[in-house]
Amino acid sequence: MNAGLQIVSSKPKHIQMAEIIRARIISGEFKSGDRLLPDQKMAEKYCINARTVAAGLNLLVKEGYLERAPSRGTVVIRGGLRGNKTSNMVPMIMLHKGDVYKNIASDIATGLVPYKLYPVLINELLVSDATRVTSFMDAIVTDQIMPYGFFIDGCSYFPFDFLRDNIDKFNNVVFLHTYHYAEKIKKAKYALTDFVEAGRIAARHFIDQGHKALACLARQEKCYIGSWHSIQVQIMTGFAEVCRASNVRFSEDLFWNLLHGAPFEKTVVELLDSRDCPTAIFAFPDFFIRSEIIPLLESKNIKPMKDIELIGFYNTHHAEECGFSSICIQEKKIADAAVKLLTNETEEQDILIQPELIIRQPKP
Repeated sequence: MNAGLQIVSSKPKHIQMAEIIRARIISGEFKSGDRLLPDQKMAEKYCINARTVAAGLNLLVKEGYLERAPSRGTVVIRGGLRGNKTSNMVPMIMLHKGDVYKNIASDIATGLVPYKLYPVLINELLVSDATRVTSFMDAIVTDQIMPYGFFIDGCSYFPFDFLRDNIDKFNNVVFLHTYHYAEKIKKAKYALTDFVEAGRIAARHFIDQGHKALACLARQEKCYIGSWHSIQVQIMTGFAEVCRASNVRFSEDLFWNLLHGAPFEKTVVELLDSRDCPTAIFAFPDFFIRSEIIPLLESKNIKPMKDIELIGFYNTHHAEECGFSSICIQEKKIADAAVKLLTNETEEQDILIQPELIIRQPKP
């Protein structure tokens, strides 16, 4: 009996099928232009059924290794690794310090260990420079060696157009946490935070607590060009959706005015002095609440979390030390999903991670 996929493994057989063919392509055994056996013949060879073979090979089509057509069968194409060898290196184009990104980077590094893959982090000083990121990506891919894949935080500084136009050069790209581009890039995968749901969660909590007047405050964004470009707008979209459905008082105009540059202190003081003064406020991120909102409330003799309930975002030490509730993006779940996408442990291409609300009671 052919050993094929008879090995003992917890992985689904179509994943094992893909790994075997991918390895034979990477090693150079299968070259560009080679035609693979028909699915049924492949099934007989590896002691599995033809549907499992098709599922495994279709994964490699998505990765750019193969092309499948009724007239030609399954053919190795140049969109994969172009005959060069794949290393166990995984470049990570993202921040890797601070409360949130440090956790994601650390969890990813841990998750890569079982696969004998290791992360290569771009310098923190360069990650927000699109030109230098482009140079980094170009330099790390050579005619001899191809990284196993790429983890990319899709912040607004990332050179999306460059990657879109050169996607065939960079295999196995996984965007994680954020994605500030108007369209999805073909062949890329996504493990992203569901920011819209974060807004819904915050609004539902406020309403469940009996609040009738809510506010979602914004920081100014000088380069706002669309909801896909702004975490704040995505959060507010979910927040407003729940408020409208529940007939709870909430001013979208206030949010947009602040986002587009209305003077923050003057605008919020007027709100606090008005008959529409909210009893609950959401704002992004935690540091903004600590540095701007809490001092403003205290200057008006308003006790945060007692007179006005607060919810922030990212659940950092700022929220913990000041005692206000905050949305946690679940960094480990993001990292786990990203690693699964990179290593083809899942057939999904696009995973939205649901955040959770960490509730804190007012300090005595």
